[in-house]
Amino acid sequence: MGHELSQPSHQPVLLNESIHSLAIEPNGSYLDATFGRGGHSKAILEQLGHNGQLFVLDRDPQAIEVARRLAEEDPRVTVLPGTFSCLDDLLGDQVKLNGALFDLGISSPQVDQSERGFSFQQDGPIDMRMDNQHGMSASDWLNRASEEEITWVLSQYGEERFSSEIAKHIVQTRARSPIKTTKQLVEIILAVVPSMAAGKHPATKVFQAIRMHINDELSEIREGLPLVIEKIVTTGRLVVISYHSLEHQLVSDVLKRSPANTDSTSNKPRLKKLGQAVRASRDERLSNRRARSALLRTWEKKS
Repeated sequence: MGHELSQPSHQPVLLNESIHSLAIEPNGSYLDATFGRGGHSKAILEQLGHNGQLFVLDRDPQAIEVARRLAEEDPRVTVLPGTFSCLDDLLGDQVKLNGALFDLGISSPQVDQSERGFSFQQDGPIDMRMDNQHGMSASDWLNRASEEEITWVLSQYGEERFSSEIAKHIVQTRARSPIKTTKQLVEIILAVVPSMAAGKHPATKVFQAIRMHINDELSEIREGLPLVIEKIVTTGRLVVISYHSLEHQLVSDVLKRSPANTDSTSNKPRLKKLGQAVRASRDERLSNRRARSALLRTWEKKS
């Protein structure tokens, strides 16, 4: 079944590798926990038979709109609007999964739309909410948070060396005029960190940190993964694509320490890591910027 889902700018990361890692059973039930524009979902559907099921989750209203159009075309699709931490309620008690895919972080369409405020390469309002209909925007937070809180966020989520200097300059700037656009924030950062380090734009880590804080990304991963582990059947697969050191480490820590991944009888992990982590090919890294830091790991639920 073919579906016109993906915008030209949206290239799913590690598409073939993630589908292969899921080892899809035609009549199985699967979860795409990060629907985006449906690139991975479309590939999963191509592997599923008529009795297969695909649950798709996203918190972005635009992504949900695309997902609902897909569900209208394909009865195998069930749309779950919400966050990782809501998965237990959204899936319900009866659903069991043969596999789940998490493609963490931000999607290309979100970056491409200047009005969403995710990109430091385009000028627009600093929003950064994945669900831009609820919660505090990045602009609201930047204009209200204390210097200490801003410093902590930039250091903790961005691992930014100049976190305290940037936070101080943010507070000084907003005292004169509210910070409302990505261009304003980039100018603040460049005033403190003027040079490119290791080929990265000086604003990279700051934008990452603020986005992660506004969307509570690490907490969502921490809460969501154990919920999915409980839903996965024996020999079912969990596939996770992560993009930076904080995500890489958190996923490992959750799977090592979560009670959901510990067998109550043997006290051993219920998930077995399969093979080595997979990185994108050179060709994919060159054609898809988002793939450069991507790391795909796969686990299987033991009997």
